[in-house]
Amino acid sequence: MFKIYRIAAVLVVLITMLGVNSLKASNLKLVEETTVLAPPTVDFSFDNPNSCSGTLITFTPLVSGDSPYTYEWDFGDGTTSTESNPTHIFTALGCGSQNFMVKLTVKDKNGVSSSPVSKTVTVQQKPSLRFVNRDAGSSSVFERCGDNNTSPTYTINVGNASPSSACISSYNIDWGDGNKETNVSFPKAHTYQRLGSFNMVITAIGSAGCNNSVSYIVKNSNNPAGALFTPGNTTNFCAPGAPINFAISSWALNTSDTRYLVNYGDGSSKTYTQAELESSSYYNASNPVASQNFPIPHSYTSANCPSGSMVTLTIANSCNNTNSSVGPIIVLDKPTVSFSSPSIACVNSAVFFSNTTVAGYTNGCSTQNVYTWNFGDGTPVSREVSPAHVYT
Repeated sequence: MFKIYRIAAVLVVLITMLGVNSLKASNLKLVEETTVLAPPTVDFSFDNPNSCSGTLITFTPLVSGDSPYTYEWDFGDGTTSTESNPTHIFTALGCGSQNFMVKLTVKDKNGVSSSPVSKTVTVQQKPSLRFVNRDAGSSSVFERCGDNNTSPTYTINVGNASPSSACISSYNIDWGDGNKETNVSFPKAHTYQRLGSFNMVITAIGSAGCNNSVSYIVKNSNNPAGALFTPGNTTNFCAPGAPINFAISSWALNTSDTRYLVNYGDGSSKTYTQAELESSSYYNASNPVASQNFPIPHSYTSANCPSGSMVTLTIANSCNNTNSSVGPIIVLDKPTVSFSSPSIACVNSAVFFSNTTVAGYTNGCSTQNVYTWNFGDGTPVSREVSPAHVYT
């Protein structure tokens, strides 16, 4: 006979065994208890409903059960989070609205998971934008690069190829050179009066209240000039030693977006901007061609035999890179002298000295060192590597 009782999520099973030839129940009883744990109760809320694409939305869970909890959020756009109170930005482009099904699953301290709770987040789409260089067909590239630009002026002609133009009420443009325009109609031309790279930002005002912006880099630049200058000899420097006077030459006419990356070949590097060079005392503002080499000295702290170190300079702007290098730079170091010997010795017996010196590098990266032993007893010096000596 089986009797099952359910009490507060605990199942109690009693099994009574009846004797085959007896009307009395035996004293043998088996009791088994199985605890069934309740899952967490889950809900959540969020702010900024029906907001424009790009708006930060904060999600707040409402959970009861056995804490602490772990959270699994699925935002319905291919992204997830394990934070308790995540924030999320939905991207939706077009002229209407878009729904995202957000799902939350919570696991309690016992490892019991809740059923997923889902809610719909409605996002108002912002206009989808695309603009083209009408002088380059359907390309969205705006650039004028070369070695022989005799004039700094560059005129671009911007065309509108935006998929969402039907729900855009107006356009504003920040040309990136200090000039801005509002209520722009396309096609639209603009002339840049100086060399450099410029961040052109076009903003569309959506008729439904959601705006969007898109950026394009306008490149109006020459290929960067310059080279790595060395003082002459590049071998047999001692480490640690005085700085080697490297320098950047022919840099003064480069555009404002130019960067200079120096790699010294020993794991160290440094980057300079055109503004840094032009603000130095080596720049001749009235006659840039007469500017001096910009110093970039460097000290090597350890030997690099036998391969040496190559020093490289990369000069880069929005259009191109110019590379130069010198080397190998050969750096030597002195030996680290040490030896071992018995602390006590007998008179007229040979004392053996073990040379444990770490050899340094000499010219040509040679490790053939010359050893001079002075035994402190007035006897002649020894040139052996590990000599023996008899004290009398």
